[in-house]
Amino acid sequence: MPVFPSNGGSGDAITSLTGDGTATGPGAAAFALDATLATAKINVATSSLKGAQSAADKVREDLMFAVGPKQGADLGNADVTIEPFTDKCSLYIMPAATMTTPRTITIGNTSAIAGNLWTISIVREDLTSHALVINNAAGSPIFTFTGSPGQAVRCEFYCNSGVWTVNLVRYVNG
Repeated sequence: MPVFPSNGGSGDAITSLTGDGTATGPGAAAFALDATLATAKINVATSSLKGAQSAADKVREDLMFAVGPKQGADLGNADVTIEPFTDKCSLYIMPAATMTTPRTITIGNTSAIAGNLWTISIVREDLTSHALVINNAAGSPIFTFTGSPGQAVRCEFYCNSGVWTVNLVRYVNG
């Protein structure tokens, strides 16, 4: 039974490790155990690591180690679905004087990972009188930016396993 399985059938499996850190199998040349540091080394130049991490694990890793908010495309004068997990963004802005009619933004959960926690912010700089409704992925309204003085200008949404809810609302003094 392989200790480290083959990379998609390419025949590079390590079939066993001995007590002194010696590897056997077709992939043994790329693996050595440094007895001094007691750490495993993989020579990336001579071994292929593709397939070592699932796509879901890669998305989770990207989301976990994201530093600061990454801004998605500005929200325009249209109903739209944003996909924070797919585009790996956590900040969406509706620029000033954009809306000419009430609009709806749906927060999708494409590529959401079970057990994953994620927060996004939607900022409304547009102070026109039009309502901006925010729906969860199922199409149900979870928040409405009203078009009146004192309206919310920033709202943070929290996702737990693909279910979006309102987390924090910041209001402008009207």
